[in-house]
Amino acid sequence: MLEPEGATATVLWIAHFVGAYWLVTMCHEAFHVAAACVLGHFSVFTQHNLLSATCSKHVHVPGASGWHGACIRHAGWAGSVLLATLLSTGTLYVPESCTRFGIQWQAAAWLTG
Repeated sequence: MLEPEGATATVLWIAHFVGAYWLVTMCHEAFHVAAACVLGHFSVFTQHNLLSATCSKHVHVPGASGWHGACIRHAGWAGSVLLATLLSTGTLYVPESCTRFGIQWQAAAWLTG
């Protein structure tokens, strides 16, 4: 298989990084939602939150305050650091077709933490 060169390789690298960053950001927001559910805040499942998580990198958890709010806020950071660590150490499976773009996944995960 021919490897892309020059500008094509750069464009592919950037496109893959943007895609990886978007997917890792979605995982980051999912960690917030999961923490909210574990703490009993099921009102987090709204159409607005789904749209916010996919487009503007945030979710709103009604009624979360005090230590619940702190746990939910920190869950995204903790989950992103865990994901970045798993990607960086090779513990998390990455499909063979993505291995040449592995650094983008690692960078995206560290940037969301």
